[in-house]
Amino acid sequence: MDDDLFVSEQAVERTVKLAGKSRSIWIREVSHTDWFKYAAIARADDLETQSGAQAFIVSKSLCEPDGKLALTLERAAQLKSHVLAALQTV
Repeated sequence: MDDDLFVSEQAVERTVKLAGKSRSIWIREVSHTDWFKYAAIARADDLETQSGAQAFIVSKSLCEPDGKLALTLERAAQLKSHVLAALQTV
């Protein structure tokens, strides 16, 4: 199968407004498996599990310019709520 049918680890630069400043960030595509996990976390029956959904998807997509993931799940969970919400929309 052709490579364009698969998720790429290539980083794409985006500009996002965070804490009142325009900032350049790098993101990469999320695999179907990680997207499915995100959806399951977001639909979980308990609030404790649901509360980690945004941090999970950000930790799987925010990356360095070379495509290497930039944040662990634990670190992503420490982001301020308005920053995490903004990053999820990119």
